[in-house]
Amino acid sequence: METTRAPMHWWTTTEKSILVTTLGIIIVFGVCGNLLVIIAILRFKRLRRAVNSYLILNLAVSDFLTASILMPFHLATVLDLNIIVDNGFLCKIGGILSYPFYICSTITLVMLAIERHIAVSDPLRYISRVTTRTIAIMIVYCWTQGVIFVVLVSSMANIEFSTQSLDCGVAWAGTPLWLSILALLLNIVLPFFLLLIMSLRVLIVAIRQKKRIDTERFRIDRTQRKKSAYYLYLLAGLEGKATVAVLVVIFVFLILWIPFLITRGFMAFTQLYISPIVTTSVVWLLHLNSVVNVFIYTVRRSDYRHAFVSIIRCTSLSRSADIERTITTMHEAGSREKNMNHSSGTIQLNCTVITIPDVT
Repeated sequence: METTRAPMHWWTTTEKSILVTTLGIIIVFGVCGNLLVIIAILRFKRLRRAVNSYLILNLAVSDFLTASILMPFHLATVLDLNIIVDNGFLCKIGGILSYPFYICSTITLVMLAIERHIAVSDPLRYISRVTTRTIAIMIVYCWTQGVIFVVLVSSMANIEFSTQSLDCGVAWAGTPLWLSILALLLNIVLPFFLLLIMSLRVLIVAIRQKKRIDTERFRIDRTQRKKSAYYLYLLAGLEGKATVAVLVVIFVFLILWIPFLITRGFMAFTQLYISPIVTTSVVWLLHLNSVVNVFIYTVRRSDYRHAFVSIIRCTSLSRSADIERTITTMHEAGSREKNMNHSSGTIQLNCTVITIPDVT
């Protein structure tokens, strides 16, 4: 039985203007934001002290490549559909490049969730379990999965232009069933499930530890409280930051991926016609991942914000040590001030600053 092709739609001037403007803004923020993160981590040694910073660096690299290579290609196809409508070389290349960067970015988010779970649930063994070698294996796996998928798709599936979504991608109808199922499980179902499970576990553990800390605050005597109040306050604050970050990751992941999965599901399993402006818009939402990840994992941290300001002001490399000392001093001073605000009466707390693994 021969399937009927969807009628060809050509972008109107208004649709072009809206899509080009929207994607242009995403490209600017995606390129600039991720480039700032990459430069900051590579330039400032203090940002590399926490091993999870290399996962953040990997996330920024994959998002930067998406914003600098894949998005401009999509922008060009909106301006002129003729470059891909004939299923030529550009269609094949553009269709293939749509997958590895997204896969790497998604798997990196899963690795960050796993790393946060270990940091919160087993902090005493965090340093021994999450080593530089562990992080390196995580990063290699992220890119390996993307590359393997591209190789399998290139050799066993067809990359074709879709008259409904007006872009190039895998023609799943002619793809071996086992490859379709494998791609669905490894690239969508399993990452989403792991991210959700790890995030919920982090949330539960963080809530339990916060309750335990609150209980300890009332149990310790006044003499001991002077020595440990600052540690307890810092620990509670760090748990709160980890909890908020995890919830934001879940929320953004759902918001940006669910519309895409719903529309692609209808297109794959039903004969329902979905307007190209809708299918393109949900792809644009996926592109937003390259921007929001920067804010989720970096903007909430003051050390990254100060590093961004230093880069924008073109501060010389010889002043990097001074900048790092200034950042540390400001951070400790702010923590002491918050601690004093939470202390009762007029008791002067002489606290010793204890170094704790970063769990932002």
